[in-house]
Amino acid sequence: MRATNPKNIICSISGLREGSLSIDYFKDVKDSEIFHKALENVAKKRGDLGSNYKKYYDFIQPVFEGNEHFNKKLLYLSCVLSHMDWGLGAFQKAELVFQETINTPLLRLTHKERIQLALSCYWRYCSIKYNPKMEYLTFLNNNEIFSSKQVGAALRFSQSLTSISTIFLEEFKLYKRGNAVFLKIPSQHQEIISKQVTKRFKALARELFLEPRVIYSNNSK
Repeated sequence: MRATNPKNIICSISGLREGSLSIDYFKDVKDSEIFHKALENVAKKRGDLGSNYKKYYDFIQPVFEGNEHFNKKLLYLSCVLSHMDWGLGAFQKAELVFQETINTPLLRLTHKERIQLALSCYWRYCSIKYNPKMEYLTFLNNNEIFSSKQVGAALRFSQSLTSISTIFLEEFKLYKRGNAVFLKIPSQHQEIISKQVTKRFKALARELFLEPRVIYSNNSK
């Protein structure tokens, strides 16, 4: 680069051959369509929940509406990649999923977005009092780090709700109002609110700087 002194440098994450082929192959395909197809492919190959990541996204998305530090694209990806099951202890899972996410061959991600994504997946598997290698955090500002913690806490809480089955996410509702975050559930499912669920819901509320509130109703609407 010093010898040629180019005006611009383009780095291809997938290699020059694959990049050249993809430019031609996807020239008439919308970016959003490419993105969602890539999500489905990653979910089926590497996630342990398949297309169920959509249920997690629909459940936690309301509390991140308008979050400019963690956009919808990253939220979708977090819901996919945070459920890679390695069959190891929680802290080992956190470290492995972090590294796997950092190196995931997903196109159109900036370095900062990749780190945010990896951090949210890391905190999905272990408490937010732990941190991965600190040098990664230096690439992000405080708001981006806080948002990654919030998403990680939301995914960790969601996992505790679905320890029996993911079907319950379709009946539960998570939302913000005023200075509180609400979990609305049908009365017939109140036994699901275990000590672990309560603990993680409070942890999520703490990260969102809101008060936790649980509402029981006769229906989920």
